[in-house]
Amino acid sequence: MVADKNIIKADSVDGRPSVFVYEAASGVIFHIQPVNVATLQAMNVKAANELPPPDKTLYEVEDPEDVAFTPGQKSRAEDNPEYIKAFNAVLKERNRLISRRVFEYAASMPKYPTKASLVEAFKPQLERLKEISTFNENDEDYDIILINLVLSGAKDYDTIISTALQQTTLAPAEVAQGVKMFRVNL
Repeated sequence: MVADKNIIKADSVDGRPSVFVYEAASGVIFHIQPVNVATLQAMNVKAANELPPPDKTLYEVEDPEDVAFTPGQKSRAEDNPEYIKAFNAVLKERNRLISRRVFEYAASMPKYPTKASLVEAFKPQLERLKEISTFNENDEDYDIILINLVLSGAKDYDTIISTALQQTTLAPAEVAQGVKMFRVNL
C-alpha cells in the first residue's frame, strides 16, 4: 500500500503491470497504469520536437567595442536574460504538455470509459458551473469537468501524475515487502 491513503496498489494476476487505484476528492475512482522510462522518454522527445527552444540567434547581442575581442563579436544567447526567460517559458509549457500526456496515457476512470460518458454523467453540474463561471471558449466540456469537478482536490492531478511515474512515497510495510524479495528470512 502506498503512503497516500487514497491509493491502493492492485497487482494484476494476468501478467500485466500493476495498477494503482486512486479515489479523487470528488469520489471518482481512477486506475493508474505505471509509465515506464522508455514511454516517458518518448513523450519527452515528442514534446521537445513540438516545442523547440527559442532560436538563439534572435537573442545574441553584439558586444560593445570595449569588451569585444573582435569587431562584431556577439554574446551568447544564454547570457541574455530575455533568452533565459523565453527558454524557461518553453520548458514550463513542455512540462505541462508532458504531464497532461502522462495523465491521458496512464489514468482511466472505470466508471467513465470515454470522454462522452464522463460529460454525460456530469452534464447537470457542468450546466450549473457554466451559469456561475466563465470559461475559455476553446475549452472542451470534458476538460472543464475534469479540472473543475472530477479533480477537485488540491493534489488530485499531481498525485495521479506522480503515481503513474512511480514517484509516490512508499509506506514502511511496502519497503519491508520489497526487501523480502531479496531476504527471504525477514
